[in-house]
Amino acid sequence: MAGKLIVVTGIKQIDRKLKQLEPKIQKKVLRQSMRAGLKEVQAEMKAQVPVDTGLMKKNVKVRALKRSRKRIGMEVRVGAAPGLITHWASGESFFYPAGVEYGDSTHPPNPFGRRAYAAKGPKARDITMAKMVEGVEKEAKG
Repeated sequence: MAGKLIVVTGIKQIDRKLKQLEPKIQKKVLRQSMRAGLKEVQAEMKAQVPVDTGLMKKNVKVRALKRSRKRIGMEVRVGAAPGLITHWASGESFFYPAGVEYGDSTHPPNPFGRRAYAAKGPKARDITMAKMVEGVEKEAKG
């Protein structure tokens, strides 16, 4: 029999089916589902990111959040490649994609990440839910 219930969606049909799986299988299904949904956001973010050298675009990744026994999470972000950490004239370092996203005293913000989430977030959620149902049914049968 299954372990603890992981409530993810608030949608009773999915939550009820998740409860029937072992915790290890629940996490596997959730990770795969979230990754599939976030691939949509990743593609949109790559389309939205301003391209100078292409380094920011190349480093848009879907990553798992820090592991926890109680929580599973994923995010789309620009990874910290060596060329993306630059320096002010004063010598202070900063993460270049953050300067683009939020702007600074000399440049207006270009919120490519927020636009990508706004544009593809609902579709990503739908994909995640569909993959979750599909994964739960597949694991329940297997």
